[in-house]
Amino acid sequence: MKKAYKAYNKDILRSIRNGKRRFFSIALITALGVTMLTGLRAACVDLRSAADAFFDEHRLFDLCIVSTLGLTEEDVEALGALEEVAYAQGGYSSTVRTGVGEKNATAEVRMLDGAEMNVPYVESGVLPERADEIAVTEKYILDTGKRIGDTVEIAENRSGEEEEEEDSRNFRNTEYTITGIVVDVADINNPNGSVSFRSAASADYTFFVPREAVDSGIYTAVYLRLEGSGELFCYSEGYERLVGEAAARIEEQGKQQREQARYDQITGEAEAEIAEEEAKAGDRFAEAEAEIAEAEEEIADAERKLADGERELAEHERKMREMENRGQRKLMADELKQKKEEYWPRRKWPPTAKVAMGYIFLSCTVVQIYSMAAMWHFADLSALYSLIGATVGETIAYCAYAANRPRRTPRAGLCMIWQ
Repeated sequence: MKKAYKAYNKDILRSIRNGKRRFFSIALITALGVTMLTGLRAACVDLRSAADAFFDEHRLFDLCIVSTLGLTEEDVEALGALEEVAYAQGGYSSTVRTGVGEKNATAEVRMLDGAEMNVPYVESGVLPERADEIAVTEKYILDTGKRIGDTVEIAENRSGEEEEEEDSRNFRNTEYTITGIVVDVADINNPNGSVSFRSAASADYTFFVPREAVDSGIYTAVYLRLEGSGELFCYSEGYERLVGEAAARIEEQGKQQREQARYDQITGEAEAEIAEEEAKAGDRFAEAEAEIAEAEEEIADAERKLADGERELAEHERKMREMENRGQRKLMADELKQKKEEYWPRRKWPPTAKVAMGYIFLSCTVVQIYSMAAMWHFADLSALYSLIGATVGETIAYCAYAANRPRRTPRAGLCMIWQ
């Protein structure tokens, strides 16, 4: 066995002596690979260790509690009283619009509440302290070209009805002065490239304002620091197990209770507001009903007066029609009497000339009738002379009467015989 081992070693040494270049090339390549893998492994460990130290230094939260109904100070106190929780802090954030050049961008405005948790890393300047001050990230400075001391204008995303209500504003101001350039510890990102170490932001930029700038009575989140989390490596299985167990206990112990409490609070406030509005509406309805009743009474009174006025008007119109009818009948009677007197005057006895004229005409007419009958029945032409004589007599009598008539009356002629 020993002889075989020695022979094997001699064969290896002989192979190395015969292929020195190949051997050293393989050894060099192997050394470079091992070095690279060792460096990558060490770099990852160092990066995670640096991140863990950075998070601990700036007191980054271990758990974030959010709710669709919002969270209150009672929720913060209830979560802070749990055994697993070392410290609880309420947080508020809202997405707003801000101008970047000629374009509109979105920014998440976060509230700074002391130096107990989630403290941003200050690159330059100071953190804001007054209600009109703000801290921005380096990305915003690079995109806009602004610097510390410049102003930032924001506009909240609100509906048309909320725009008209001042109480719906979440921030006290719309214009802020930049006091510092910071790094958000909850969103560590390379602002000059696309490589992201830890990024969870959905807005274009992140701003920070003090509590005095926020005009809201609720929190959008509650941040928790767990007992013993500071001593654990944040990327270790022990830390993940601690956070998972704490989240499960918190959900088991306080979730349903706090959800119900918050629901009851909101519904209670809503019911109180509804009751108050109903009471106001009831008062307004009562006033409106009283006004309506009064108006109806006034309308009824006015209708009665209108009906009385219409009756009086109808009576006056009837009397006027009667008076008009009486006047018209009297006028018509007068006109008829006048027309009768004008066209049918009183009959008078005709004068002697008229009587004589009538007698002559009657006699001549009888003679004419007799002559024509004799000529027709007896074919006696001698009766023609009698007819001609009678006709000539009538003509002479009429001419004599017509010549004498104009001297006594403006009317003349045969038609006046019967007057």
